[in-house]
Amino acid sequence: MKGLPFRRINSIVLQLTLLYTISAFTILLFSSVYLYNVLVDDLNNTDISLIRNEIRLIKQALSHTQGQITLDAQSNASTARKPYYIRVMDANGNTLLETPDMSLEFNRSDFPDISASGINTSTKMVTNVDGYHYILGIDTLNITGTNPKHYQIQVAVNTEHHHYLIFKYRLRLAIILGIGIIISALLGALIARRGLKPLHRMAETIGRISISQLHARMDSHDWPKELTELVGAFNNMLERLERSFNQLKQFSADLAHELRTPIHHLVVETEISLSRGRTLEEYRETLESNLEEYGTLTSLIDRLLFLARAENPQTAINYVDIEVSEELAAIIEFHEAVAEEKNMTITLHCPPLTLAVDNVLFQRAVNNLLSNALKYSRPNDTVTVDVSTDEQKVYIAIKDSGPGIAEEHLSRLFDRFYRVDFARTKKEGGHGLGLAIVKSIMELHQGTVTVTSIVGKGTIFTLIFPKFSPKETSS
Repeated sequence: MKGLPFRRINSIVLQLTLLYTISAFTILLFSSVYLYNVLVDDLNNTDISLIRNEIRLIKQALSHTQGQITLDAQSNASTARKPYYIRVMDANGNTLLETPDMSLEFNRSDFPDISASGINTSTKMVTNVDGYHYILGIDTLNITGTNPKHYQIQVAVNTEHHHYLIFKYRLRLAIILGIGIIISALLGALIARRGLKPLHRMAETIGRISISQLHARMDSHDWPKELTELVGAFNNMLERLERSFNQLKQFSADLAHELRTPIHHLVVETEISLSRGRTLEEYRETLESNLEEYGTLTSLIDRLLFLARAENPQTAINYVDIEVSEELAAIIEFHEAVAEEKNMTITLHCPPLTLAVDNVLFQRAVNNLLSNALKYSRPNDTVTVDVSTDEQKVYIAIKDSGPGIAEEHLSRLFDRFYRVDFARTKKEGGHGLGLAIVKSIMELHQGTVTVTSIVGKGTIFTLIFPKFSPKETSS
């Protein structure tokens, strides 16, 4: 199929029309050839039956008269000279009876050799000198008795009317085939265009969808079964686009809000400082305050850059083998100063375990979760780090006994800039990016992070790492 010319045609309608026309023409051609051959065979068989029947009648007449040919028999035989030619010869080859002018139309050698055929009646198709078509038949008759006789019977039947019928039939078949090709092409184009109407309707529907109509969906029940899968895929694409667009819009709004606050503080403090003359100490206080806002902006930008790099599928992960208990102990030791200020305790339960991770990212994910647990736990509470494993995964659960998180917030907890308590997290310096960073880190490790929480009892964040790095798995 690759080498066929219509495979290079870009129009689907034209391709379908050509295929339909070729298919219909092929069917018509084979049907016509078959019917033509059947007609020719039937007419030939009719002619053969006719000539054999004529020979049988002559044999009966000869047998009935004991070879005595009467004038009536001769007269009867010769009355059919136009459609028939009859010749009867004796054993010596002498002509006993012959249709007038038969010798002018046929020689004796034109008839088949009955001795070579080995059958009683032998036939042969010929065309005479005038271009007329005949079927020639020959047979013998032996009359026994006191005066045995041997006869040879030759009969020629004019089949011109059958050849004329075949010619007209062949001409009509050619006309029918020509008309059939034209009708097939027109019907093929009509059927192809009608069959592709749903695609044109789909294109019009898709063309009407804009950014403000990403919520629109195509009803799969209104389309042919062959397009249902395509409609479903398109609706899924619209859903992903709508979700991504809404996330991007929300992200842009959140980012603008996050940047506006520190910049507004910088502008206001600078304007106040420049409104009148200040002492050196006052300018110093202004610069120190601005420096804090610069630090906030730097932290925000660093986190956003990390998230942008984490979304790149080509971001490289530097896998190293770490001893999980030792690494977690070092992280806990870093946070013990904050825990002592709140009179809190951090406990670690971890079996001996080696894990292949990017150590820097691993530390960052655990640090973020541990910082949140210490931040939201009450004084004198205990934060627990539990590590467990199965055949394929490693689970690092960080439990706190803080106020917990309401269920309606859990599904959006890892979205960027999402904060359960906006006023509280802003006061404590949060941007709502920490958990989003944890999620990105786990996705880079082909792992996941989950959260369960009960209001008033605490929250559990669980980091789920694959037990083997992708590099080890592929080898």
